[in-house]
Amino acid sequence: MIRNNSFIKKNINYNYNDAIKNNIIDPISDYKICFFIVDEKLFYKQTQEYYYELLGAKIAKYLNITHTSYDLATINFKDKITSGVIAQDYRKDGYKIISFNDIINDYKKVLKKENYPKNDMNLDFIVEALFYHLRNYDNKKNIFNILINELSNYLLLDLLIGNYDNGKFNYELMENNIDVKLSPYSDFGLTFDYTKTTRFTINDSDDYSFYSNINTVLNNDFLKNKFIKMYEFLTLEKLEELFIEIEKDIDSKLPNNFKNTIYLSYGRHRNKINVLLEDISKKSR
Repeated sequence: MIRNNSFIKKNINYNYNDAIKNNIIDPISDYKICFFIVDEKLFYKQTQEYYYELLGAKIAKYLNITHTSYDLATINFKDKITSGVIAQDYRKDGYKIISFNDIINDYKKVLKKENYPKNDMNLDFIVEALFYHLRNYDNKKNIFNILINELSNYLLLDLLIGNYDNGKFNYELMENNIDVKLSPYSDFGLTFDYTKTTRFTINDSDDYSFYSNINTVLNNDFLKNKFIKMYEFLTLEKLEELFIEIEKDIDSKLPNNFKNTIYLSYGRHRNKINVLLEDISKKSR
């Protein structure tokens, strides 16, 4: 594997549009360079947030959450060069992909408009939408329980690492006539900025603050222990270890500015979570 300044180098001996016409690549976005390399079953997306993608994948792996593992890559077409991240295609043969946007919209069709939530990307509503979506599966209860357990882990990871790119098109199912799976957690580029707001909320309170949602988690018996376990595992010291792992993987040092930004942002985040935990502890005495 050839690396150039930490990026894997891949050559595609076509112009970009010709590569599409000849089914060398299969584009999945109209507004950015993002495609599958068909024969090699690889996924590529152009991004400037590639270090965030690497770190997010490392964190998900450490926390045992199904995820997309990224590497840095430069793709050389005859007429353009693009840099970003590359990963194995997670799509499974015999399964189709359906986005949460479609699942939610299908469920809303059977509801009266006055029963629509303010934010339909909330866990309480998605529980209802998923149960409706699975209504024709013989083993729907087992599938449903697995999906909700995994999906709640995704949501808690969002809150832990400050993922604010987590709308209805960022989550999807892989399904066929007898089975349904949650697609791996992907897209870590917009993380560790806790001044933003989450799109995926716990309930329909219309409050998108990370900390309001974390506070709700800490008052929910099902979610609390799972979140605290993640929080206790992902210490600042563990972040330092993950930085070192990434540097070994890409055979290059991460920029100090990136590491310092993550370290300071996550450190402040942990302090705020500590305050929430202390407040809950006081109220329970």
